[in-house]
Amino acid sequence: MDLVMKLHYLQGVYHFREGDLPTERLRDTMFPFLSTFTPAAGRIRRSMMGRPHIKCNDSGFTRFKCGGLAVGLRWPHVLGDAFSAASFINMWGQLLSGKILPLKPQHLLQPITKLEKPKKASLNSEKPFSIKQVPPVEDCWIVANENKMETFSFQFTGTKLKHLLSNVSGGSEAYQYSPFEVISAVIWQCLAKVRGGKGPEMITICKTDTSSKRDRILSNHQTLSTIKADFSVAEAKLSMLAELISGELVNESEDVEGHVDDGSGTPDFIVFGTNLTFVDMEGIDFYKMEINGQKPVAINYNINGVGDGGVVLVLHDAEGALEARGDSSGRIVTVTLPIEQALHLRNELESEWGIA
Repeated sequence: MDLVMKLHYLQGVYHFREGDLPTERLRDTMFPFLSTFTPAAGRIRRSMMGRPHIKCNDSGFTRFKCGGLAVGLRWPHVLGDAFSAASFINMWGQLLSGKILPLKPQHLLQPITKLEKPKKASLNSEKPFSIKQVPPVEDCWIVANENKMETFSFQFTGTKLKHLLSNVSGGSEAYQYSPFEVISAVIWQCLAKVRGGKGPEMITICKTDTSSKRDRILSNHQTLSTIKADFSVAEAKLSMLAELISGELVNESEDVEGHVDDGSGTPDFIVFGTNLTFVDMEGIDFYKMEINGQKPVAINYNINGVGDGGVVLVLHDAEGALEARGDSSGRIVTVTLPIEQALHLRNELESEWGIA
């Protein structure tokens, strides 16, 4: 799964109301931190003078005139999934606070537990539908899109989400589907309307296994599943789409790993955007990151290297983290699509659901 994901990058921004983070503290903590997380030390270089330095080509730390602070993280998926990225930056926050890291470097080298075998058989195909082979990227590690892509974010407030869950459950407060499933159904249908009712009929669901015990922090414990609707997505009831997303998954994880590991020379693939891809990040605790005892007031994540099919990320907002992730809390949704589809989807969400 590491090799399948190598062309994708997670990009997160953590916003703090105020923060004092001197450059010296960054320097003094970064080297012992990367000594623990050795696989993440690939940006260390040696200068012409022979001194080590960290190659930074992304503006990672930003201070605002109001006193606020934003901390950025660009995480290559080849190192691990979103759970790994969150664990990584959360532990860096602990080190900034003077705590001792609980892991030893060799702990990262222990083998990970294999994912359980899929409960459902794969679709009848020589290749899984959740990945797409692309021409070899060699050292570039990025794929050119056919369309110009745009990323935007919006919030499902707790009130709006509660109303939506009740509607899909037939007015009952005993919700039948999770917020992720219902939000995915809404966006799937809105995008089908944007495309003139021409699909997408097939989508990919990506979930990170946060319940199983991990043998190491850095790993790609993800399941890739596909869903195909045999009816008009644009005209269907949201409950029908939510039902598909909740129960009609075809788990392709084992097929994906087998296809990549078939001895054909490890070709390059994309996952996010092969189909319209929904990524469930609800169970990941991004808000454990602290600086000087302060938790972030807002967090946003997106994915780089997305194919033309587009990707949708769903994670808790700050209120949701404080409320132990109750269904009544809000969600942050980040969407990456071809620019024309993104524009029309925003208009559809605003007119249909009042989401700007």
